Amino acid sequence: MVGTVHHTALSLVIVTNGSKQGLSLATHYYVQPGDWVIVESPTFHGALAILESLGARVIGIPMAAEGMNLELLEQYLRSHRPKLIYTISTLHNPTGLTTSQAHRQQLLALAHEYECPILEDNAYEGLNFEPVPPPIKAIDQHDWVTYIGTFSKTLMPGLRVGYMVVTGKHYQPILERKLLQDLHVSTVSQAIVSEYLASGHYRRHLSRLRAKNLQGRNAMLQALERYFPEEVEWTVPRGGLFLWVHLPAGLPIQAICREALAQNVLVANGAAFFLDQRGYPALRLTFLHPSEKIEQGIAVLGKLLKSYLAPGTRGQASRLKQEGILGFVAKTEGGTKLVG
Repeated sequence: MVGTVHHTALSLVIVTNGSKQGLSLATHYYVQPGDWVIVESPTFHGALAILESLGARVIGIPMAAEGMNLELLEQYLRSHRPKLIYTISTLHNPTGLTTSQAHRQQLLALAHEYECPILEDNAYEGLNFEPVPPPIKAIDQHDWVTYIGTFSKTLMPGLRVGYMVVTGKHYQPILERKLLQDLHVSTVSQAIVSEYLASGHYRRHLSRLRAKNLQGRNAMLQALERYFPEEVEWTVPRGGLFLWVHLPAGLPIQAICREALAQNVLVANGAAFFLDQRGYPALRLTFLHPSEKIEQGIAVLGKLLKSYLAPGTRGQASRLKQEGILGFVAKTEGGTKLVG
């Protein structure tokens, strides 16, 4: 959306202290305590925390390869009349998936039909390894979408420069909420970002960053094939910083995370990305480290997982697939991995 913002009237852009402030501003504007809100499941734990603190009632729509299940979404739009749809359309956190153009158009059409605003949170846009569809906001003609972006993931987290693209009647109320909080983001940080963009350094920086991240992702995929048990499945993201690992049921995920940390391997327990931390067992793995460190970490995790996989758990992934719990397919160099 950065490129789109360049062609957007500045009066439609609100600069925020990172995308987290934009997320908070938008949710507090659209949602009141007790309102229904739809999110993808799994989704960004920071968004879940904000909605919980607000007293919203949250509905999680399962993710598939193309995005959230739109048939199920329409059922809830009709029955619950939610006040907001929260989506991460590009390089989804935590799965790393990117929705298709067709899915984005259908989602926007549903929002328009049922008069439900969309909050599009694309913190990782720009880190894609291949072209991605335009943001939903770019095709929004009726002011249903509020867009959130940031330079924290692509440039420097400490700058805390994010932005919102807000159109129509929503702009002024959200701007007023922003002014009540902090008046403006550091002008020094804004000047740094502005200069980086204008000079062309940002495009070159992104190109280097994407090449580095792609190398790390490929190293992790190779290590997963080499060290992980065959019952474990994962996504193959087309960009971003991490991938999503689906584990067989019954594994003590917290214990595995603690034992991995004791061996200097830090992983994110997938439970944090589900509403009430109730979801299928999973891990989010980050591939930003050097290839040799990635291989060492995956080797440690693979050994731990194999030690916990008792003979009785063999074949559980097949059962999950038959029951329809595993929802999408990702291809790796070693074959096909089904991922839930």
